[in-house]
This record gives sequence, structure tokens and C-alpha cells, in this order.
Amino acid sequence: LGLEVEKRMERCLLTFVFLCLGPIPFLASAGKVSTGLLWFGLSSWVWFALLFGAGFACSFVLSKQIRSLANYFLGLRGERLVGEMLHSMLKDGFEVFHDFPIEPDGKTGNIDHILVGPNGVFAVETKTYRKPTEAADGKNYEVKFDGKKLRFPHRTTKKGIGQATHNARLLSKHLSQETGQTIGVAPVLTLPGWFVDSTSWEPLLVLNPKGIRKILLNKPVCLDDELIRKICVAIERRCRDVEF
Repeated sequence: LGLEVEKRMERCLLTFVFLCLGPIPFLASAGKVSTGLLWFGLSSWVWFALLFGAGFACSFVLSKQIRSLANYFLGLRGERLVGEMLHSMLKDGFEVFHDFPIEPDGKTGNIDHILVGPNGVFAVETKTYRKPTEAADGKNYEVKFDGKKLRFPHRTTKKGIGQATHNARLLSKHLSQETGQTIGVAPVLTLPGWFVDSTSWEPLLVLNPKGIRKILLNKPVCLDDELIRKICVAIERRCRDVEF
């Protein structure tokens, strides 16, 4: 996600530079031509109109790029916040991993965070949403999960639900193949900054990141130290291969 932010910042910068500097050669040439005379077959007024239109188009593209960049920054801050909170579980005997590529090539998506401990293996997907300024019931901070949809004060969406459960299944398959044992992976969808009112807890957990530790530690112990070690080795083989 950090790499994607860098790419989009570069695009915004290039668009801004083009918007500022692109018209200069045309304006410099047009200044030498009297108004009303033809310039490359067109009057100078037509050229000014074309430049204005091109500038408006570039400004529109730049504004969209900036909004997209702001959303990516928000997502990056959310993932970092969740990562910092999950690291507190190291003292509980959990191992914490970040940005696990689903496929070895690293081009088919990733799992934001993985927790491995005595209470099981958990694939954590982070989704960060802005709060609306107002809500009908005054609770602009609350999201409800009924097992199928996320109901925010200003929108209803399924985004993240299928992704979290699908990623958990893929991770379970990968770990089972690597360890030679059936390894179940529980999906967790976390929403930083939101109070989550959930009426469904299986198979997907939807939580504020502050509540992850308490819920996971209440689950029964199901993994011994040797199996935890094998799972961590299988994850590290792929997770620690970082490309710069």
C-alpha cells in the first residue's frame, strides 16, 4: 500500500507540473501573434480557448488523483494503526505478520495481517472508512454487521466481507499444504475508528481493532508450540521476501 501511495504521488506531481508548465510555450508563441491573426491555421482566440479547455481537463484529472491519493493515505494509516495494535499480542504468545502475498509472485493481492498463536491462525483484513459529518440517529461512528452486509450511517456495502473470507480460505489451503496438517484460518475484518455492532460471529469476525485481542484470547487453545513453529516458518518463507 505504501508503494501504491508513492506511485500515485508521482502521478499527481507530474500532472501538476504539466498543468503549470504545459501552456508556457504556447502562450510565449501566441504573444508574438496579433489578436485575430491566424496562428497555425487558427486564430489566437481559438488557441486560448483550447488551452483553457486543456487546463480545465488537467485540473479535473488532478483533483481525481488527489482524492484517490487521500483515500490511499487513509488506508495506509489504518493498516499501520492496526499493525501497531496487533503487535501488543506478542506478549500473549502470538506471532504477527504483515502484507502476506497470496501468491508467490506478489501480484495477486495480499493479506494485511496474520496472527498465529495458541488460539489459532487469524487472517486480518483492514478497511478504513471516513465518518459522515452527521447521521440520522446521531451515531455517525457506528456500523452494524448482520453477517451479510456492513451498514454504515451513510452507506451499505459488502466490501471487505468476501475478501476477508476468501483470503482466509486461501491461507488455510497454503498452510495445510506446507505443514501436512489441516490448518483452519479464521477471517477477521477490522474497521479502525468505528464502533461495530455485530449480530454475527461466524465464520467472519467484524471488529474494531481495539477488540481483537480480547475476542481472540477467549477462543480455546488449539495449536501446540511445534505446530505454531511450522506455520510461522511457512508464512515467513513468503512474507519476508520484500521487493524494493
